[in-house]
Amino acid sequence: MLEVSRAQSDAADTADFRCIRPSGIARQYLRTVVHMTIAEHGYRPTAEQRRRWLDQAAASTPVLYEVSCTPVGLVTCVADATAWQGWRMSPAGTMADLAGRKLKRGDRVLIDLGEHLVGYLELRLSSAGNPPDSPGRFRVCVFETPAEAADPDTPWAVELSRAWFQDERVTVDVLPTVIRMPRRSAGRYVLIEIIDTSIGWQLVIDAVRMHYVGAAPLLLPAPETLMSPAMAAIDRVALRTLRGCMQTVFEDGPKRDRRLWSGDLRLQALVDGVSFHKTALVQRCILLLAAGTRESDGVLPACIFERPNPHPAADVILDYALLLPAILQDLAARPDADRELIRDLLPLARRQLEIGLSFVGADGLMLPPPGWWTFIDWAPGLDKQAALHGIMVYGLRAFARVAADFACADLAADLVAPTARLVERGRALLWDESRRVVVSGAQRQISWASPAWFALAGIITAAEAADALEHAMHQADAIRPGGPYLMHHVVHALWISDRRERALQLIGDFWGGMVERGADTFWEVYDPTQPAWSPYGDARMNSACHAWSCTPSWFLRGGCVA
Repeated sequence: MLEVSRAQSDAADTADFRCIRPSGIARQYLRTVVHMTIAEHGYRPTAEQRRRWLDQAAASTPVLYEVSCTPVGLVTCVADATAWQGWRMSPAGTMADLAGRKLKRGDRVLIDLGEHLVGYLELRLSSAGNPPDSPGRFRVCVFETPAEAADPDTPWAVELSRAWFQDERVTVDVLPTVIRMPRRSAGRYVLIEIIDTSIGWQLVIDAVRMHYVGAAPLLLPAPETLMSPAMAAIDRVALRTLRGCMQTVFEDGPKRDRRLWSGDLRLQALVDGVSFHKTALVQRCILLLAAGTRESDGVLPACIFERPNPHPAADVILDYALLLPAILQDLAARPDADRELIRDLLPLARRQLEIGLSFVGADGLMLPPPGWWTFIDWAPGLDKQAALHGIMVYGLRAFARVAADFACADLAADLVAPTARLVERGRALLWDESRRVVVSGAQRQISWASPAWFALAGIITAAEAADALEHAMHQADAIRPGGPYLMHHVVHALWISDRRERALQLIGDFWGGMVERGADTFWEVYDPTQPAWSPYGDARMNSACHAWSCTPSWFLRGGCVA
């Protein structure tokens, strides 16, 4: 922990943190502690620092691109047992076929935008028949997938709000008119359903436009020529996924949630670094998270609400907080990064590690803290101890590297011994040398998550990691990833373990499997054996354009250097 006086803390925005010497308290965490209350005197950002970070973030708010996009045609939703989730779209006409069509009560039109877009729908409307003697009323729904379009009215059986469903009821009193929907939507398909007109007149849809908005341009960077056609297709879908999530912050999903999450941000920033190069947006997001640190203990929030004013949600995810040093390390590698900003945030990154070390047990292993959310992955039944242990070491090592890069090695000096102890205890208690597997928890569970994070943390060697990963992937009862977030880390672990061909195969099987099943943006949740699976209880609540799913482009465009 940092020995910082109140006066020093109040003047922290001008302090040179290279001059603050670590106290050595962190060494004590690994000796006899089963669980410690986080020390009261640990580093906290001052109110002035928070205000300054918010001001810097506001100054980095991007001006969004806006592009008017014309739909490609009309479609109908067809039940098909061979299609993903049992539904596919079939062509039903051109947009010219819609022009002049007279629509009355109960008529429905399903429009294909041609690709997943994030933006504002615009409708140019008129009437046919007698002059309108009543208001017209219709419903507009925007869907991400065919299955969502096929079943828009079945009641939700989940706790998450149905208000995330993208449907609006519109009443028009005067025709002709142009309506731009006030709420931003995200999807590929648009349903217009006439609720009512009067007997003597009908509604006419003269034109439909989707005004794409985003911090990245609509046109994607050209795929690398060395990619195979299959990998180039994955790359295009991955970048379209990232593009949809790049708004005034890096959102996790533009349909549902629309928040800045630190775990998603780390992966989005990696891909942005090899594609759109929006460093200012990455820095804005880091500043918003830093300004939202919890006052009681200095822990980084898991996510931030941007409006009406930036403020943190109640969610705290320990494994996300421990990755702040890695976020700063990745940012520091960018040639246009604000290095003074990174230096300013080093004490906060260290604070996350201090918090993590307070959850090390007497045996030297991480204990998933009760009352805290440890995410790792959605997979049901996953024991998270080994993965969390790996993330703790990964964060410590990332901090040591970024601190050294900024000539602040003294800031990490007293973290060297705890790091070594965690590595030694992880190998001694969770690495089964005889079976070449990483185990987790009292039941010594085998999963894909445990060897992935042990590999990334360097707790096991590249050869050991390759064996452990292959063993897990071939063991029928091993806990598989429940989504793309963990799958990314499995691919990363294979990549740095001299198994690049195996990593590329996994990208082709997993993300390529989504492309084969019709994805034009990558999904939040994907299990090819369970098409309807959802951590929320209803697959319609899943996001079909999700931040943490965009990472194949990082590997395919040379971002991952072992």
